[in-house]
Amino acid sequence: MSSFQEIVTEAQRNVKSMEPFLKGSTPSTAWVIMYKFWTLPLTVRQLENLIDHPHSVYLRGIGFLYLRYVCKPDQLWDWLGAYLEDDQEIILQSGVKPVYS
Repeated sequence: MSSFQEIVTEAQRNVKSMEPFLKGSTPSTAWVIMYKFWTLPLTVRQLENLIDHPHSVYLRGIGFLYLRYVCKPDQLWDWLGAYLEDDQEIILQSGVKPVYS
């Protein structure tokens, strides 16, 4: 995967939760994809496309995580403030009893 769209397609197919690790120390697909975006790095438009993605709450979550690691703290509110009252559910941790947020 070397293009933004290829990575988005991979995330839409395979990301089912936002937990950082699967079993043991194996990183989850969501976090591997976030790291892959970090290696590109993303443009402002691509990042906006992620956090406003209409079909995947997990792409939105990956976009928020990406911002958490690359954005200056004094700019986070500008990016995230409008989403604080978002009521869309997301699975944080998968398993027998998934954890929703």
